Amino acid sequence: MLRIFHTSPYTKWSSVLIFVVLLSRLIGNESWKNPNAVISGDVKGYYSYLPALFIHGDLQFSNHEDYVYKNDTKIWFNVTKDDRKYIKFPPGMAIMYSPFFAAAHLSTSFVNAPPNGYSYPYQIALLIGTLFYTILGLYFLSKVLLIHFDDRVTASAVLIIYLATNLFYYSTYDFALTHSYSFALIAMYLFGTVKWLETHRLKYVLLLGVAGGLMIAVRNLDVLFLSFILLYRVQTLANFKARLMLLLKKRKHVLLGFSCILLMLLPQLLYNWYISGSLWMDAYSDEKFFFTDPHLFDSLFSYRNGWLIYSPVMLLSLIGLFFLRKRVPSIFLFVVFMIPIYYYVLASWWCWWFVGMGNRGYINLYPILAFALGAFLTYLFEQNRFKRFLVNLFILAAIILNWFQSYQLSVGVLHWDGMNKDLYWHVFGREERSESQDLLVQSPVMEDSKKGIESVYVSKIDTLSSSYFSFEKITGIAYSSYRKSTRSHSVRYAKFVPENVEYSDPTTFDVPKGTTHISIKTWVKGDAESFIAIQTESPRPFFHYSDEIIETDGDWRRIEILATPFQDVNYKNMEFVLWNKGLHPTHFDDIHVSCLRVSQKKVKL
Repeated sequence: MLRIFHTSPYTKWSSVLIFVVLLSRLIGNESWKNPNAVISGDVKGYYSYLPALFIHGDLQFSNHEDYVYKNDTKIWFNVTKDDRKYIKFPPGMAIMYSPFFAAAHLSTSFVNAPPNGYSYPYQIALLIGTLFYTILGLYFLSKVLLIHFDDRVTASAVLIIYLATNLFYYSTYDFALTHSYSFALIAMYLFGTVKWLETHRLKYVLLLGVAGGLMIAVRNLDVLFLSFILLYRVQTLANFKARLMLLLKKRKHVLLGFSCILLMLLPQLLYNWYISGSLWMDAYSDEKFFFTDPHLFDSLFSYRNGWLIYSPVMLLSLIGLFFLRKRVPSIFLFVVFMIPIYYYVLASWWCWWFVGMGNRGYINLYPILAFALGAFLTYLFEQNRFKRFLVNLFILAAIILNWFQSYQLSVGVLHWDGMNKDLYWHVFGREERSESQDLLVQSPVMEDSKKGIESVYVSKIDTLSSSYFSFEKITGIAYSSYRKSTRSHSVRYAKFVPENVEYSDPTTFDVPKGTTHISIKTWVKGDAESFIAIQTESPRPFFHYSDEIIETDGDWRRIEILATPFQDVNYKNMEFVLWNKGLHPTHFDDIHVSCLRVSQKKVKL
């Protein structure tokens, strides 16, 4: 059985590792168990062609209720000036989903699931589709890299690109989005082109034609990758002329390839005609590029999804560009032509941060950057052990960071588009959301961004009241006998909650009208789990607790709660208690209670 690993064993074993990681993460996330987790966000737009056409026969979405599942509307459409509903997203993803959609639809009767396009068989089908296309993409990338690099370099490059970049996130968490699909198509197109130029065999014309057409149908910008067939192995003007002559000589193959491309684009053209009466339609209307004002630095280094902030390992591929001409001259001209143009276009898009995990727009460049990464790794393997050790340490750290931040985004610790320097370092290393992190979010003002204006919403915080409890006075403290002067954090006395007493006596505080948030911070000392809890029974029951540590001072730790009472209820007062969950002797001191009014204000950057 293991004979298949005799050729390129490193690459093949790396593929096994990636398959195991990918499958385990897809299954472990259990996204399909949440009816609103898989077909959500942009996926609603990509996917909606399928149920609209094949289940309801209604691309105009006449009956809105047909597309509601588990209280969530599963379609995303725009409206033309003459009031026709349309899907702004290209249909390429629907084409790629379609085999798995068909299998799910046929299976519904066997598993007793509603054949509505949204029940769990359809969600599992999208999961399987992502698994298939991701592995397919990595397979073809490995194949094309092995033509230019040795086995060890190829295996290392593929592992790094999958494990240490945001491709991992978009194949395991938000897996139904375009990125792993586009990655596969681009890798297939590159491989098909290389093999056709080597062999001139018809099967490679079909491969590059279908893959090339689909990659454009998924993301129209990827038409730029078609230039690979013009520039691969072209290093001089004479080479370029020879390439044009070859294409002219093989014009039947060229015609067949373009026919395949047009066939893949035909659904888009027919849909445009159906909606607008024209083969071309500006589906994105108010969304555009600002080529005179690109965010060249922000696109790479902004805390708001800057590519290299969240996938720092790709710095190695950028360094590898300097080794590319010597190591892989056949692809050098294409890379130096393609990367600056694609980068400039990405940075010029109105939503240059691309909402999500680390500027996902760059994932489509990974099959090309893999060559630069391979060039760097070839150089690295020629260096001494110490240099290799340092780079390997960086790669390992990048993998750990990538996996951890992928998890952080999946549970809401990282924000999909409101990250900034303060918020990034506030949540760095956290496994759970903090009490106060939402106050640091700076979400872009989308309406302004579409006009080329950079502005964000920030939290404006007004303190309506503030109270301080130091336990220096007995007044208002029921357990006065539990004051201690030997274990205080400051001054003389601290609050003592004795063994086997779970809650301290409640302390009441006023809640001014207009309060949106209540902040309580206290110092605590003891071995037990200790919480602050805010509670009230009237006029509507409210309870919130926290044990989040925000500061330490010797044996004392400061914990914080930030509660948001119901905004439609006029609370006049509430009370807090100290929850000694572990039932061990615990001390509390220096309690600060603040009632806040938090609002959003727009700030121009």
